[in-house]
Amino acid sequence: MLVDLNNVAVAIRAGLVAAQQTVTNSVINTAITTFNALRTVIDAFEGVLGISLPSVTDEQEATALSVLAVQ
Repeated sequence: MLVDLNNVAVAIRAGLVAAQQTVTNSVINTAITTFNALRTVIDAFEGVLGISLPSVTDEQEATALSVLAVQ
């Protein structure tokens, strides 16, 4: 499951990079925040498994957790 989530994240990131030239900033910003939320969930799973490979900054994580409504 973790491998599949990582594959989804890689595909989303590639799509975001490609879309930056054609999509409005607000849409891209929302998509990036959603992407960071997914990466935060993946990081949490990795943490539970004892894997330490942080993929987002502390600021990105805080934003993602806020989007996910984690207090």
